[in-house]
Order: sequence, then C-alpha cells, then structure tokens
Amino acid sequence: AKRSMEKYEEMNNLVLCPLNCPGGTLTLPDAQKVPELQNHGDNQIVFENNFIFEVSRKLHQIVKRATECIGNVFKAKMFQNVDQNELDRINKFFEVKSSVPVWLR
Repeated sequence: AKRSMEKYEEMNNLVLCPLNCPGGTLTLPDAQKVPELQNHGDNQIVFENNFIFEVSRKLHQIVKRATECIGNVFKAKMFQNVDQNELDRINKFFEVKSSVPVWLR
C-alpha cells in the first residue's frame, strides 16, 4: 500500500521516509558522527524542500570558488607563450555556470 507524502511519521524531530518516496538512508557510521543522530542510523530520511534548496544554493558558491582556484593554479603553471585561442578554451573549461546564476555570487 502506497502512503502519500503527507503521511510522514515523526520520530525525535526526524522525518522518516514513506515507501516509494525520494529520500535517502542515514547510515549507521554517519549517524554515529553526530550525537543527536546516533539513535537514527540505518533509517530512511527525507529533508524538507527548504533544506535542500539552501544546501544547493550554498554548494554553488563552494563549487565556483574551488573551480576558480584550480583554474588559477593551472593557468599560473602554463607556458607564457600560449596563444589566445588556447587561453580562451582553457578559460571556458574552468567557467562555472548555473541555471540560477544569482547563486554563484
């Protein structure tokens, strides 16, 4: 029997995932790293949409900064006589774009 998304069971402020819904498993090793989660290892969990939204937004900035850092180190180690066409290709390779460009600021 399928349960709807509205019928989540709450247990100690964690939302357990009903059957056939998107979610994940909080593994026992991961749960042991956080005292508040230790009793919830190997459980199916679902995060609220706002949590997923905020993590996505913050990861955009992290990915952009890391990619730019790697690109800058790579370009600093290049030969000085690289032609403009090759330099443009390299810059494009390290360019970070998003369907939500404001998250990259």
